[in-house]
Amino acid sequence: MRFIATGDWQLGMTAHYLSDEARPRFHRARLDAVARIGALAAEKKVEFVLVCGDVFETNQLDRAIIARTFEVLNAFTVPVVLLPGNHDPLDAASIYDSPAFSSRVPDHVHVLRSSDPFTVVPGVEIIGAPWFSKHPQGDLVAEATKDLTEVAAGDIRIIAGHGAVSVLDPDRES
Repeated sequence: MRFIATGDWQLGMTAHYLSDEARPRFHRARLDAVARIGALAAEKKVEFVLVCGDVFETNQLDRAIIARTFEVLNAFTVPVVLLPGNHDPLDAASIYDSPAFSSRVPDHVHVLRSSDPFTVVPGVEIIGAPWFSKHPQGDLVAEATKDLTEVAAGDIRIIAGHGAVSVLDPDRES
């Protein structure tokens, strides 16, 4: 089983540091990179694409950016699973709940809205640790995985999180 894991697309990034003339090229290059991920998924015959956070730069984006995103994602031939991150959390202003998103989202694009197991393809489940605010008060992955039962024999479980690991301690019980 093959899949592509990616993240931090940050579509709609303002890029204040670029000139007015360069910004459109910057935005197009980001969408072109996403399109290349879709082409690679088809070429390599992967089962799905998992985007681990920050699909969008912010929850307050022009609907044209969302529309262009879906134009690109419509060309994907495999399921695409999106995990909300710190730039696009599932808060009261979530882009994922906006009419611009919900009215146009392709059927093969899925948002991980909880840590409930999501079966992306038969025999493969994803446990997401979505961000619900820009400043969570704990380890979202630890919280998402604390009560998991054993995965069914022969099945695969993938844990999807976003963010930095603040401390790596090989002696810590996990």
